[in-house]
Amino acid sequence: MRPRIILVVILSLLFADICLAQTTHHKKKPTKPPARIKVAEGSYAFYTRTGEVLTTFEEPWALTKTPVGFELSEQWRSNQSADSQQGPMAVEFNVMFTTNMQPLTVHIGNKDSKTGITCSLSLTDFTCIGADKSSSVPVQSPYNFFLPSPWMMSAIARRSKKELGGFTDVRMVYLDGMTADGPKLESFSAQVIYKGQEQFTAAGRIFTADKFEIINPGSFPDMKIWVNPEGITLAMEDSSKADQRMVLTTYKQYVKF
Repeated sequence: MRPRIILVVILSLLFADICLAQTTHHKKKPTKPPARIKVAEGSYAFYTRTGEVLTTFEEPWALTKTPVGFELSEQWRSNQSADSQQGPMAVEFNVMFTTNMQPLTVHIGNKDSKTGITCSLSLTDFTCIGADKSSSVPVQSPYNFFLPSPWMMSAIARRSKKELGGFTDVRMVYLDGMTADGPKLESFSAQVIYKGQEQFTAAGRIFTADKFEIINPGSFPDMKIWVNPEGITLAMEDSSKADQRMVLTTYKQYVKF
C-alpha cells in the first residue's frame, strides 16, 4: 500500500507542477504604463467686463503627462490677423514642463512653418532661436518667462509665496518680437502679490481660486491672475485692457497632476 500512496503523492505533485506551468505560461506579462497620458484639456476666450464673450479669439489646449514632465499643446485662433488684412489665423503654442510644471522649452509657430521661434530656459540664461538666428539673455535662476499666456502666468504664480498681502520679487525675461539680428529679448524685475482666495466661476463650475497680481515696471502691463488648486489659470486680466478678461471656458480633467 505504501508504494501506491507514494505514487499518488508523486502524481499529485506532478499535476500541481503542470497546472502551475500552464498558469505561468498563460500569465500576462506586466504592461508598462503608457509613455504619454492626456491629463486635462480645455479652452480660453475673452470676455467683456459685462460678461459677453468676444468671438474673435479662442485658445484651445491639451495637457499631456510625459516620462519627464508635462507637455502643453495649444492653439491661438483669431478671426483676423493683427493688421486686419488677412482672414482667420491659427498659431501653435507648445510648452515642455518639468514635473513641477515649470517651463523648460517654449515653441511658438506652426510645425510646418519656418518662421517659428523656440525658446529654452536654463539655469544661467534664456535663449530663443528663430529664422536660423539666436539670441540669449543671462539671467540668474530662478526666473520666469513673461508672456501673456495663461500657462506662463500660472508658472509665475507657482513660484510665489502664498502669504496674504505679501509679495515675491521675481525676475522675468520677455520675447519682444523679431529683428534682423534674431529674436529680441528683454529682462526685467517684477513683484507678485498674493491677494488671497476667492470663489471664481469658470467653465461652468465654481472654484476656490488663489488670486495674484503681477506688478511690472515700465512698458510691461500689470497682470491679475486667478489659479485653481491644480495650478490651472481660471482667468487673467491685462491692466492695459481693463475692459476685457481672458477666462477658462471649457475644462476636463482626466488624471490628477
